[in-house]
Amino acid sequence: MSKTPYYRYTLGTLVLAYAPQEWAEDQFFIERSMTYMGLFRSFSTKELTFIKDGAVYLKNLFDTSGTETVCAWQVEVLNTTTYVYDVQFIGEIDFSTYKLTTNYVNGVATYIVKVQVIDNSFVNTVKTRDSENVDLHKLFSISGTAITPFTNEGRSINIPDRTDSYTALLSTGFPYTATRAVGLVVTTREDESINTVNDSSDPTNIEAAFFKCTYETTLSCLVNLSGTITFSSGLGHVIISFKRYNSQGVLKSTTTISDETTSDFPETITYSINTSFNVGLVTINDYVVLEVAITGTPDTPDLTFIITTTNNRKIITSCYFKGYPYHEAFTRIIQALTDGTNPFYSDILGRTDSEVTSYASDGDMSAGVITNGLLLRSFDFTDANVKLNVSLKDLFKSLSAIYPLAFCIETIGGVQKGRIETLRYAFDSDVFLSLDNCINISNEVADDLTFSDINVGYSKSDESYNTVKGINEYNRSAKYATVITRQNNSFSNVAPYRADSNGIVGTRLKNKAVALTEDTQYDDNNFLVSIIHSGWVIKRAEGYTTISGTDNNTDSYNIDYAPARCLLSWGSYLRSCLEKYIQEIDVDAIISFVASEKNSAMYSQKTTESAPVYEGEDIVANSLASPFFENIYITFDCVVTNAMITAINGSTGGKPNYYGLVAFRNNVNEAYQYGWIMKFESRKPDNKGLGSFKLLKCNTTYVTPS
Repeated sequence: MSKTPYYRYTLGTLVLAYAPQEWAEDQFFIERSMTYMGLFRSFSTKELTFIKDGAVYLKNLFDTSGTETVCAWQVEVLNTTTYVYDVQFIGEIDFSTYKLTTNYVNGVATYIVKVQVIDNSFVNTVKTRDSENVDLHKLFSISGTAITPFTNEGRSINIPDRTDSYTALLSTGFPYTATRAVGLVVTTREDESINTVNDSSDPTNIEAAFFKCTYETTLSCLVNLSGTITFSSGLGHVIISFKRYNSQGVLKSTTTISDETTSDFPETITYSINTSFNVGLVTINDYVVLEVAITGTPDTPDLTFIITTTNNRKIITSCYFKGYPYHEAFTRIIQALTDGTNPFYSDILGRTDSEVTSYASDGDMSAGVITNGLLLRSFDFTDANVKLNVSLKDLFKSLSAIYPLAFCIETIGGVQKGRIETLRYAFDSDVFLSLDNCINISNEVADDLTFSDINVGYSKSDESYNTVKGINEYNRSAKYATVITRQNNSFSNVAPYRADSNGIVGTRLKNKAVALTEDTQYDDNNFLVSIIHSGWVIKRAEGYTTISGTDNNTDSYNIDYAPARCLLSWGSYLRSCLEKYIQEIDVDAIISFVASEKNSAMYSQKTTESAPVYEGEDIVANSLASPFFENIYITFDCVVTNAMITAINGSTGGKPNYYGLVAFRNNVNEAYQYGWIMKFESRKPDNKGLGSFKLLKCNTTYVTPS
């Protein structure tokens, strides 16, 4: 047995002649992260005591560079079959725990050094800094090391022209006794240009306008007019019209609604109009007044107006914004955290032109970028104070809210890298370890995998939705309830970053060209944006046969990221958690829709789908993808051999073995049971030197261990 630390500067490699005093109590751990769903290795958290050659070596390192000293720690064990030393663990001395004791024997100093061992610097740095924000455009790591720029430092994404229809409902029932601008009360409004106004004796005054234009439009008004005007004496003439004035109060156009003249008196003009009228060529700063002009002396008029306005507004002219594709974003984050040049790999996020690594084809989750409000407003990294701060943890959680993913750390081509793949990558059906003579086998309900309710979608919002039709926003959080009643536990899969279509629209309304010096509530918010890789254009209705229930069915963004689709993408996982209860209680059990923060009426259907996906509707649990586990944890103890640890540390086809199944039983007369590692301890404390496994039970009805 040997333990081989090395120092990256001048002291070279030392094979210890004297093992640490606690060597017989060392432990090797593997534990699954419920945030990342990957497995992470670690070493004993106990303090190790080094003497003689090891103590002198570590003292010299600490005296040279202090707590930032980098000293790797490698544990090797002789394989008695191959007579080759197998590496069991590679870690790092944690000099922040360094303690030195000096003893003197016959006047000669001897040293004892106590330290703890942590995982290697790459793994430890990623794990401890996963919540730290990294400016994706900054070409220096956290430690100050220069980062080689990508060929494309942020991609330019095109947003094509977008025209929205805005509506408002106005009404009034006040009497009109003279020529005046009619006072209208707003009943509903999706447009900041529509105003509540009092009736006014000066119809040319801008304060009498119900529409104050902030954009070019043709104002379409459905006028529902009812009531009467009676002239008891004298003849009368009544003209009802929309009048458009420019910002200087100059009349630019008149759209006549009604022009009535009496031929005798007493005579009553009766109104029953339900007709649409257009006020054309309305330009910025124009205003429109509803005017009743009366010639003659009527009795008190009794008119009721109900006006529905519809305005086609070109809110976005074709433009570009900067964003980092997901693959490059994770690459840059891990570059900044670890100083690695090519520290990331992902088939599911990679593209044929992704950097630093490219792939044979585009991954299923590759067509998207991370950006923020300032960049969506067409500010650029050349503008002052423009940064794109993203953390590994929040970006992963945001993407994993949309599609089930697993993050892990692997050695690929001799280099340690972060890796993101589909969730099932971390739950492989191959059996890599078969164990006999297991004892203390115990089964228990996995409480943390038994869900009474489900929360999906996105956490971010702002008050600007009142002015950008946000009542129709579909990409917010949604809640569902399951058949579980005896436990109270939530599957909370809500993204920290935004993906709302109207948030993107809101940024464009405050684009750099019109709001250069204005700060907005969007600026520091990060957005996920679904794109079309070919052409680098924001994705709208492409790939869909049907989109309905939004404020703009053909020009809505991030339909791919809608909450119901997020839930369905996690269908296999959720059904795994619920399958036993579904089969026992009701095979037609539903996952009940409870509430949505905004729009739950949207539905969509891709060209590859046989039926629409509905927001705000119940889901039949058995319609979800097939389950792969049972929400049962199995624990047992066993003798841990060097061969077992070698198998756990090994890989097959470049993939770590420990993502595969463990087969176990007590004796050869029993059938094997199967499960995936949730936690492994090579030497369980106070257990007579035995190791222990905690497994997630494989659902062999649907998964065939191979």
